[in-house]
Amino acid sequence: MKKTMILGAMLLAGMVNAADPAGTVNWNGQNVWESTKIKAGTDGAALEATTPCLVESSVLIPVHEKAEYRFSGEVRKAKGAPSALFLAGFILYDKDKKTIQPQHVRVIRGTDTVLAEEAKAGDHFIKIRNGARWTAKTYHYAAFNAVQLPNRDLSPDVISAVKREGQTWTVSFGKPLQKSYPAGTKVRIQASGAYFYVGSLMPADEWTAFGKTVKGVSKDSVNNNQFSDQFWPGTAYIAPMMMPNWNWGSPEKNQLKTQIRNLRLEVSEPEK
Repeated sequence: MKKTMILGAMLLAGMVNAADPAGTVNWNGQNVWESTKIKAGTDGAALEATTPCLVESSVLIPVHEKAEYRFSGEVRKAKGAPSALFLAGFILYDKDKKTIQPQHVRVIRGTDTVLAEEAKAGDHFIKIRNGARWTAKTYHYAAFNAVQLPNRDLSPDVISAVKREGQTWTVSFGKPLQKSYPAGTKVRIQASGAYFYVGSLMPADEWTAFGKTVKGVSKDSVNNNQFSDQFWPGTAYIAPMMMPNWNWGSPEKNQLKTQIRNLRLEVSEPEK
């Protein structure tokens, strides 16, 4: 059997114990979300947003290895409004409460190599021993001293070019290196990508539910699996987040209106 604590709307009250035993969290309340773009709802909605935005909870929830976490709710578009993508998930933090971004944990396999010569602060390039599988993409970073994840020792910019020159490869960046690295330093590609999601849908006129259960912390690269069943490596805290009206290029952007209700964060842990 599992013990379940609902960190959200408990029956009609909507106020329950959260990470702080002395505090309460109402996920359906406007003040728990760190954005002025999320408003109190109308027409039966708890919350609503009229612009594309990412809204993150101001509350961090500790992650326990054996616990299950389920963030869920219901969304719809307002009457007469165009439909736009709605996403929900978590912003992930490490034990020091530093944000874990995709490029900190997403390793491009087969790119491990070493610096062929010293890389100096101020240089816009590095020279590597084997760049056969290195490519210049708008989401590829050079990652140094990669031992475990998350690894934040990244180039200050994405890779702009990769060129073979004799027995080495030159990897270039749009911005200069902020520090120096000796020859022989381990280096590989790590890539940016999507957030950690538990729901993705196009809201309709009727209320539609979203939600997903996540358990445990992965030890491996995320490989851009944004709907993983486990949190990314190094996760120690989570903050629920939502991305309503996620259609920045829509010509109807000024008419968007997504409504949200019944937000819940449930934490279930097997009985000892």
